Amino acid sequence: MAITKDTIINDIKTTMETILVANGYHTDVGQKVWEGRDTVFKENEVPALNIKEIEDTTQDVEMQGAYNVFEQIMQIEIEMVTNGASTTSEIREIEADVDKAIGTNQTWSGNAIKTDSVTTVVNYADQNENKVIGKTRIINVHYRKTAWEEN
Repeated sequence: MAITKDTIINDIKTTMETILVANGYHTDVGQKVWEGRDTVFKENEVPALNIKEIEDTTQDVEMQGAYNVFEQIMQIEIEMVTNGASTTSEIREIEADVDKAIGTNQTWSGNAIKTDSVTTVVNYADQNENKVIGKTRIINVHYRKTAWEEN
C-alpha cells in the first residue's frame, strides 16, 4: 500500500507538471519540476519548480470506530526559480500558474482534506555566479491517517 504522504507529494508534482502554455497557463514551467532538490540550478535548468516537504505534524487525534485517526498537516515548499536576467513579471507569472494549478486539485485527488496557503517568500540568490530570482510558496496540506500506521 502506498504511503499517503508519498501519494500526495507525487500528485502535487504531477499537477505542477501540467503548467504549460498549451494547457492555458502563462508559462511552461511544468517542463522542469523537481522534488527535494538541494543543488544549484544551472542556467539551462530554469525556469523550474522544486517541491519539498518541510514538516509533518499531528494536529488532532479522533476516534473513528475502534481506531484513532490522526489529522496531519504536511507543510510543503514549492520553490519557483528563474534566471536573474528574467524580469520580475516572469516570476509573478510562474507564481500565478502555481496558484492556478493548486486550485485545480486542492485535495490532491482525494488523498487530502484541504490545502491552505501559508505564505510566499521572495528569494534572490547568486548561485555560483548564476543570478537567480525566485519565490517560495509554502502550503499546508491537511490529511488523515490511521494512528501509528505508515499510511
